[in-house]
Amino acid sequence: NTSSKRRADTEIGKISKRATRSAARSVKVKQENIKEGVIKCPVPNCNNMIVHNGGCHILTCMNHHPRWVYFCAHCKSIGERGSEIIRCDCPRRNTQEDRNVAQAMRNERAADNPIVLE
Repeated sequence: NTSSKRRADTEIGKISKRATRSAARSVKVKQENIKEGVIKCPVPNCNNMIVHNGGCHILTCMNHHPRWVYFCAHCKSIGERGSEIIRCDCPRRNTQEDRNVAQAMRNERAADNPIVLE
């Protein structure tokens, strides 16, 4: 009786095996949120996400070898190869207030150079 029911479920397109709680997996969606301190590495094809709250505005992506990549948390400008020195006008700290100031700076730059979608 059970095998005929299972066959009927499969023919209709239902899954014959029941899903169990142990088979469920939690999935974290990595999404950049600069204002909250979740920042994606600016190097193309590097999907490393760095969570950083407080401290200096220079972040390090250790996903690159033989030298790590240093970049600004606010404008994402990358330092010279292997150098921690980044020349930008962004706030030097990475606090919530500094991220708000940096967001205002990005908004001003975007207003000066708007992108027109057609």
